[in-house]
Amino acid sequence: MNQGVCLAHKDPNFSPPIDFLMITTGCSRYSNAIAISDDELGEGFAGRSLSEYLQLFYLIQNPWGLDQCDNFINFFQYRKFLSVYPGLTNSVNMPYAKVVSGRLAADTFIKDKIGLSPKQGDLFCGPILSGFRSVAEAYSKYHLVEDYCLFCASLKEVEGFTGARIKSFVYEKFFIPSPTVSIISKDDIIDIAITLHSAWNVFKHNYFVDRSGYQRRVGGFLLERLHSFLVIERARVGKINLRPLQLAVVSESDTVVPT
Repeated sequence: MNQGVCLAHKDPNFSPPIDFLMITTGCSRYSNAIAISDDELGEGFAGRSLSEYLQLFYLIQNPWGLDQCDNFINFFQYRKFLSVYPGLTNSVNMPYAKVVSGRLAADTFIKDKIGLSPKQGDLFCGPILSGFRSVAEAYSKYHLVEDYCLFCASLKEVEGFTGARIKSFVYEKFFIPSPTVSIISKDDIIDIAITLHSAWNVFKHNYFVDRSGYQRRVGGFLLERLHSFLVIERARVGKINLRPLQLAVVSESDTVVPT
């Protein structure tokens, strides 16, 4: 039974010390890897735009993969994972993250969830950020605000999103970076992923503009904000118990190089 799932475009930069399912758009040395094409899910769902959400959507649409996993799944990426290891170094350019060398990464990876004592309703995530006027305002500093505005318009067609709920999304004051990096129950990740898929499906049919350079991952950036909102929203009403841990990034220096 797999303890974790790696959602990535390439193999991990370290050797994860657990049994895990690998879903990748690249080649893999792992025998249990599922290799998919960048456009596996059809037009508008390319990993070029969606980043790791392509792999997440594939997993949810092919539940036999989830059937091979524990009820609480440790989701990680090729260089990001949750850690409880003490004394990790702060990243210079990602102040919410810790850096660890590839040589030491396996030692800082959570090998056994028993020590966390996960209970039904628990969700382990990375740090929860605050201190900005809103998530919308913070998004506009690094990405194209036009995409954010039209993504919010898309939510009007997603089941369960009222005007008041969309307003709450826009004015949200807390944010979880890389929310796919988590230890989460199957039921919770399925429910969240269905909403994310619905939102992107509306956006890509009506408003999507193919971006270049760093902004090409517009889908990943937008869904990351909505994913974070859905998690925090659940915590506010008591549906889940948020338990933040450290977000570790494999890097050979204190400065994490963007990919």
